[in-house]
Amino acid sequence: MLPLPVPQLVGAGGRQDRGPLSGDPQDLLPALRVLQVPVVRGAGDPFRRNEMDSRVELQRDGLPRLKGLDRKGARELLRSFRALQRRNSRKLGEPFLYFADEIYLMAGVSLPPLKHYSALYQIENGVGLTRYFLEQFRAAARRFPKRLDRPAKITLLTGELAAPFLKKTVIRRLNRIKNMKAELVTADNDFYGGRVTVAGLLAGGDIEAALKQSGSEGLVLMPPSCLNADGRFLDDQTPQDIEKRMNVKLWFLDDWDTLMEYLQ
Repeated sequence: MLPLPVPQLVGAGGRQDRGPLSGDPQDLLPALRVLQVPVVRGAGDPFRRNEMDSRVELQRDGLPRLKGLDRKGARELLRSFRALQRRNSRKLGEPFLYFADEIYLMAGVSLPPLKHYSALYQIENGVGLTRYFLEQFRAAARRFPKRLDRPAKITLLTGELAAPFLKKTVIRRLNRIKNMKAELVTADNDFYGGRVTVAGLLAGGDIEAALKQSGSEGLVLMPPSCLNADGRFLDDQTPQDIEKRMNVKLWFLDDWDTLMEYLQ
């Protein structure tokens, strides 16, 4: 069976228009038989000034140039749809329209509680993934040891967007464990361009450059979303390629308990 299409609405600076979504949510019910829930993402200029950028500009020839969202624009986008989400929740039992995590992080506001995301319809597209990660981490943190049997140093590598909340929550908590030294490394996205700040779109070259700049060694925790179904990064490199060149071990984190057992 082919995967169902995912309607994604793009919020661009100066072009926030709810369009048909401003109507009665009951009018959208027929679409539920065909489509998954719509997702709102932020627009940007994600490409470098290279051949790829030229191809994209040709495809948008004659169309208005999109302006990326900033913090103010992201907050306004969230505010403008809040009433609609509440109305949908009353009539449909769920918000129906969901914002990608990047919008909340860009806006610098708290993420909704996990129940807001209903059945986590689009978690693989970064909708509710951050909240789910935090809840899983907090649950696992209750089982963390007070100290490790031997000293351990770990590096958590992520993109620019998630770095502040990971430093505040995950790194701070890990460093409460005696014999544990945890540090955060933020990788810039050179593969797609500086406006792309989510960890899941980091290429192998971006990761290697960040590790070189930070001088990180040993165990490096990575988001599993960096890899495709073939176990490769966006630039077709493998984790083993980077491990050999950088003398590190990349650990794609999906289970904190297993990590702690490894470190003990």
